[in-house]
Amino acid sequence: MLAYASVAILSIAATLALLSITKIPAVVMLIAPSIATAAVMVYARLDLGYWDPFAPIAAAFCWGLAFVVSFALLGLGRSLKWAFFLSKKSDEMADSGAL
Repeated sequence: MLAYASVAILSIAATLALLSITKIPAVVMLIAPSIATAAVMVYARLDLGYWDPFAPIAAAFCWGLAFVVSFALLGLGRSLKWAFFLSKKSDEMADSGAL
C-alpha cells in the first residue's frame, strides 16, 4: 500500500512541476509518469542491489498507475477550472469575452 501511495505522490509532484514549466497536457501526461517510474525503479535497484527479473513488468504497471494519477489530477484541475491547470491563452480569451 505504501508503494502505491509513493508512486501517486511522485506522480502528483512531477505533474505539478511540469505544469509550472509547460502548460501542454500531453507532454505532462507522458513525462510525469516516466519520471515517477524512473525514480521508483532506481530506488528499487539501489534497495535490492541487483535488477529483479520482473522489473520491466513492475515498471509497466508503475507507469500505468502514475499515468492514471496524472490524468485524473489534470482532469480534476481543468474541470474545476483551477487557474494553475488552465493555459494562459484560455485565461486571456475568457477575460476578453471571446468564445
